[in-house]
Parts: sequence; structure tokens; C-alpha cells
Amino acid sequence: YDPAHEGLTFDPDGNSLFLISPLFLYLFVGWRHWPRGLAACAIVGTIPVLTALMLFHNTGWYQFGPRYILDVLPFLLMLVAFGMHGRLTRVSAALIGLSILINAWGTHRFILEQG
Repeated sequence: YDPAHEGLTFDPDGNSLFLISPLFLYLFVGWRHWPRGLAACAIVGTIPVLTALMLFHNTGWYQFGPRYILDVLPFLLMLVAFGMHGRLTRVSAALIGLSILINAWGTHRFILEQG
């Protein structure tokens, strides 16, 4: 009996940022609420790092989630916060909760499959 290979699992070569953390969907929905100056600074900080990451071709061997995007995550989180317009709605709370549940599940599956 091997519990690691039973049930729903994830792609060990990496997963979409939007599937692992649905809260980042606010990047597409809330861009109209971004304050121009602050959002421009976050975008200018994001572009060089994302460009470098796109030139780096590696799978990350075995991972859950988008490991190589961690350098850009603070800028993306700022843009998400701007997109939420400073308010925690039911939708944003649900997306935060769903993101936490998915990452907890992924951590559990990762530990099962590594052990």
C-alpha cells in the first residue's frame, strides 16, 4: 500500500500560479483600481525579473507550485492588493481561503510523495 500514488495529485514539474493561488486572479480583474504611480512602480519592478525568469529554462525537478516566481511574488501581491481596492469582499475572502486550502493540500501531497 502506497498512499503517495493514490488519489488526486499534482504535476511535479510545476503548476500554474493561478491554479495554486486563485487569489492572483485579481491581477486580471482589479487592474482598473490600481493607483497609477504605485502600480507603475510594481510593474517596473516585475518586468526585469519576469524577463530573466522566462530566459531560465528549468523544471525545478520536483516541486509543488511556482517556485521560481518567488522573486516576483511581492510585486504581484502589491498589485493584487491594489486590485482588491483595499476591501476584503466575500469573493476575495473565498479566494484567499481557497488558496490556503490548495497550498495545504499540495504540501500534504508533496510530503506523502517524498516520504
